[in-house]
Amino acid sequence: MSNESIMNGDQERPLPAEVISCLKNARYLHLGTSYEDIPHVSLMNYTYVPAGEAMPYETNDCVIMTSTRDTKKFFNLHFNPRVSLLVHDWTTTRQSLAGPSSPGSTSDAHSSLASLLLNLNAAALSSISATLNGRAEILTNTAAADFFKQKHSAANPGSGSQCYIEGDVAVIKVRIESARIVADGGGDRVEKWRVDGMEGTPRVNVTEEAASAAGRGSNVGHNVRATEDGV
Repeated sequence: MSNESIMNGDQERPLPAEVISCLKNARYLHLGTSYEDIPHVSLMNYTYVPAGEAMPYETNDCVIMTSTRDTKKFFNLHFNPRVSLLVHDWTTTRQSLAGPSSPGSTSDAHSSLASLLLNLNAAALSSISATLNGRAEILTNTAAADFFKQKHSAANPGSGSQCYIEGDVAVIKVRIESARIVADGGGDRVEKWRVDGMEGTPRVNVTEEAASAAGRGSNVGHNVRATEDGV
């Protein structure tokens, strides 16, 4: 059974330090959206804006992203603002020790091994993964959109940074409402954080009959029980 600790707080309580550190240091996140129970995941460039740094447009912590309006994620957000964000500060790789060169090449083997060890060491140094749940807002206020565009551009310097804010680009602001944090290499150590009043996680008890029905595309027999302590 998971050893889960719950950190309850109101909307003005800051995010856990691990989440803030992860949001400040990671380069990308995964954005989960859905429409009529059809999920969609996008790899996104983002900007974390701490509480108090977006006045008067936002008082709490938020995440800023941009999207063109002809994308699946924008379509989903238009109809369903509920989102999940996955952000982490570790690196994974699937790397074979066998390179494209001829078998038995000592130099290539050493190079591959050194690269593999480097990746493993990098992964060992960082070990935070956070799933954040919140509500997205497509900004229609021109002043607010311009403000966050500048924040987003400044946080992503380089010759390609203008692509995030130019043209018919929508600014998406996500206010974080709850989080699940997995630290120290994963396992069953899960830490929860949420704002007051958030709904609990539905717990589903699936009978053998229900599992069989699910395989046939039916949802008959599912027993759903919402808990107060979930996130």
